[in-house]
Amino acid sequence: MILALLAGPVGAVPCDIEAGEVALFMCETDPPGHFISICAVEVKPGEAWSEVQYRLSSKDEFEFVYPEEFSEGVAEKLFFSHDKGPEGYKVSVRFVADGTRYRLTSIARSETDGHAEIMVENTPRPSMTKISCGERPTQFPDYLRRALTCDPENPFGAAGCAETPPMRK
Repeated sequence: MILALLAGPVGAVPCDIEAGEVALFMCETDPPGHFISICAVEVKPGEAWSEVQYRLSSKDEFEFVYPEEFSEGVAEKLFFSHDKGPEGYKVSVRFVADGTRYRLTSIARSETDGHAEIMVENTPRPSMTKISCGERPTQFPDYLRRALTCDPENPFGAAGCAETPPMRK
């Protein structure tokens, strides 16, 4: 299943590995038929990434990408934090596009049990939309941590982006 996701469906692929893109996060939505992904290009193995982009795609097309142009996908447009607590290890990626706030949250209770969702908050008229993953996501938290900017809004400050995640109560 993971190999099939990384190779991508016919049409709009979540991440184009032939073009050098790497999936830092990926899952199929529930109900199925859409993919949530964060794609990037690794410029220095294990250390530096460029052209980071969030994507919501179907088998036929990209429905939403941020930033709009992949070449503009500098890390400062997507914000990372992580922590651990009673419900598990949590990764959070946040960004704002055209006044709409997005937060991708993934919680893993164990190596084999976890879930993810993205919350979309429309402002100034507050309303929330939740898009859930229908499967345990494929993700690489340490790569996300290195590729994205530390989220200044996370409750732990710089510790929320450190190599070892802080503990929440």
